[in-house]
Amino acid sequence: MDGRRQIGSRKSPRPVPALFLLLGLCAVPMVLGAEVVLLFELPLGVPLGTLLAALMFVLGATISVVSSPSQSSLRPVSVITLLLALVWLPFGTFLAGNPSLSFVNDARDSAVFWRFTAGLAILIAVMMVCAGITNWLARRRRMKDPVRP
Repeated sequence: MDGRRQIGSRKSPRPVPALFLLLGLCAVPMVLGAEVVLLFELPLGVPLGTLLAALMFVLGATISVVSSPSQSSLRPVSVITLLLALVWLPFGTFLAGNPSLSFVNDARDSAVFWRFTAGLAILIAVMMVCAGITNWLARRRRMKDPVRP
């Protein structure tokens, strides 16, 4: 093999770029502060902004799961992160007592939820960076030793 990619040699599709694109599209209304869009109420009383935030958590955690090598110790932590992202909206709804996540009754529940949210966002960002670094190092190893899988 002379280093050129052969047509049809790709083993499986790479979903990470598509996941990053979706993540970016979900972030656009939040970054722009499109209040009309974010407060649009969906069925079951969930604001679109809340659903977009939940989707962003799930997409970010999914990127770390898909990007992390299956044999690494990073994969189980990524899966746990994905499970925490999936639980974010039901947990917030439980604590707030409503799907719009407006905490009017208990400031303690609000503090717990926002700490969980901040911790989850940091964890997802760290896992995405770690998965990216792990992939980069694995790619460098393969380039140095092409015989190694």
